[in-house]
Amino acid sequence: MSVSFKDNHDVVIYEIDDPPNSPSAAATEKKQHRVLASGILLSLLIILAIAGGIVAATRTKNDDAPSAATSPAAAAASSTTSQSLAPLPSPRVGSITSRLTSDPSTQPPLTCRRTETTCLDEDGNVSSCASDGDCPCFNNKQKCRSHRFGNYCDVVCCESGVEERCHDDVTNIVSCIKISEGGCPCSKDGEVKCPSAGVCSTLCCEDDHQTCYHDGDPTSCALISSGGCPCHDGKEKCGATIDWAGYCVPLGTCCAAGEASCRDIHGNRSCKKLSEGGCPQKMSYEYWEAMIPVTLLTKGSPQEVKYFHDIRKRIEELSLKNEDYEDQLVMLRGEEAELFHTVRLRENRKFGKEMKKVVF
Repeated sequence: MSVSFKDNHDVVIYEIDDPPNSPSAAATEKKQHRVLASGILLSLLIILAIAGGIVAATRTKNDDAPSAATSPAAAAASSTTSQSLAPLPSPRVGSITSRLTSDPSTQPPLTCRRTETTCLDEDGNVSSCASDGDCPCFNNKQKCRSHRFGNYCDVVCCESGVEERCHDDVTNIVSCIKISEGGCPCSKDGEVKCPSAGVCSTLCCEDDHQTCYHDGDPTSCALISSGGCPCHDGKEKCGATIDWAGYCVPLGTCCAAGEASCRDIHGNRSCKKLSEGGCPQKMSYEYWEAMIPVTLLTKGSPQEVKYFHDIRKRIEELSLKNEDYEDQLVMLRGEEAELFHTVRLRENRKFGKEMKKVVF
């Protein structure tokens, strides 16, 4: 028991012992036991906390520096990985700049300069900018280079004008077969090889005729100089000349001379004056340009591939003429973009249907 007395200056505490067998002494002893137990428990907790801090500090130190057992190559790789995760510089001439992230939704949209090629992945998302138009390939595809189609990615590289790209829908195997050896074999009953088109069809038209289709099947041939195949209701002919068939678009969407045909990611059309800058970047031909060859050559039907080939050949022929062909070039690019978006959107719908079949 403690009793305190206070004078004018100090507090003096005197300890007065209780009798050994008194109730007060028993209570005091019991209280001392509780205090002692609490002290021991508190000491253990402090020791554990200190030990945990030492372990955490040791782990952090080991993570920050390669261990003595780490090989020089592994240490260099670790250093390279750490450097690669640093903020990337802006696009430079002669280099490809990529976003290093596993979650693109957390990154701002990548915008390439007008002088650069926008590189898109197989889902149509911007992945990088290439100053020389040389975009990276994905999955097991390799870089293919063609004077007509430029640089594109495919599982095999067939020589344009010499070989045909053959795709077996059953085995999903792609191969190249020389045109001089007959090219890709016809797989459907009633089809024959059309020498002028280089594709299999139940109907072969001359070069100065356009093949007319109904529900995907060829039905007739129409002379191009007479207007070619008629458009279905609600559509009009766009880009046609005396020796070029042109294509059909919804009424009111064919762009006039001096205008560029613009398409957004959903396929919506609009026209913008070239004198005012043309299409917004993400709706321009240049935005989709790097993805056009690989999409049409690998996903298009034989007829669509032939159509794409004819457009590029037409552009080459116009470029060799000593005249101003800018308007015709813009029109042909619009036609090429129309074909590209037709195939792209069809593949997206097909992929969406396949995903719905997946049972999680």
